[in-house]
Formats: sequence, C-alpha cells, structure tokens
Amino acid sequence: MEIFTDGLSREEFYDVEICSMLKIWEDDTGLKYRVFLDYFGKERKRENNSPRLMIDLSGHEYEDIVPVSIDKFNPEVLIDREVPDFEGVAEWIKKNYVILISHWNQKLDDVDVGHLFCDENKVRDGVKKLFEKRGEGEEGLIRFKKRRREFKRVATLKLQQIINQEKEAGCNVNNSGR
Repeated sequence: MEIFTDGLSREEFYDVEICSMLKIWEDDTGLKYRVFLDYFGKERKRENNSPRLMIDLSGHEYEDIVPVSIDKFNPEVLIDREVPDFEGVAEWIKKNYVILISHWNQKLDDVDVGHLFCDENKVRDGVKKLFEKRGEGEEGLIRFKKRRREFKRVATLKLQQIINQEKEAGCNVNNSGR
C-alpha cells in the first residue's frame, strides 16, 4: 500500500480529508489547479500542522494532491514534488493570504471563502440545469445571483472586520486578496 501523506494511504487520505475540504475551481482562482482548503486542518493531529492547502495536479482525478504552505512571504511545496508553474500558485497564496489564513484559523468558514472567491455573476451548468428542472428558469437564476451577491457582501464585511481586528491588535496584516 502506498503511503501518501500523514501515514494515510491515498484512499484513506481522499476519504478522510479531501472529501471534507472546500474545493475552489480553477476558473475561480486563475490557477491551473483546483485548490482544497481544510477548515479543520488546524485541529488535525499531524506531526507538522503548519497552515496548508492542497492543490490537485492530476486534473480532477485526485491522484496527485500536493500540500502547499500558507505563508505570506514564502509559500512552499511541503513534500518532495515538482509543481509546474509553482510561481503562480505562490503568488496566488501571497495575494490571498488574509483569506486563506483566516479560513485556516476558523475565522472565515467554507461558505464565506467560497463566496469571496467565486464570481457572483457566473453560474455553473449544474446550477442552471437545476433551475430548469424545477421550472424556475431565468427567474430562479436571477434570485440565485442576488442571494450570491448578498452572501459575498456579508463575507467581505467579515473579512474586513478580521483585518481591522488584526490591525487594532498591532498585527502586520497584508490587506490583499479579493
């Protein structure tokens, strides 16, 4: 059996960790890879439990999941693995550091982060089909987009509160991200 990470086989890792993580699609990040964020990562019993996210190099096959540190200045691949275009991944992490570390520290939840990264006007085909199936069509999509804009507004306010609290506490916050 291949040991993948943290003493888990690839199958155990997928079942235990990947399925419980927030997935952020390539078109929402601008990266070549899907990103996975672990809201409970901070609580997992790991030898090295530094802030991290995962990227899927295999193109939706879950066969090449790579951990990457969430670091404001120097994100790194946490296993011995070459990541094509890692510079793009590192820049994305630095740009979105406040969002990513706030999620790791459980100050922003999956719903907040999902809305911060998604384009509120873009609707995936599956959502469109759902509204068509319900017979709601365009009216349903309009309501969906309106709710999504409101969720994004609330998530943005939460993020701003976190940034303000960190500044008041004297922390050096990199006010970047979306």
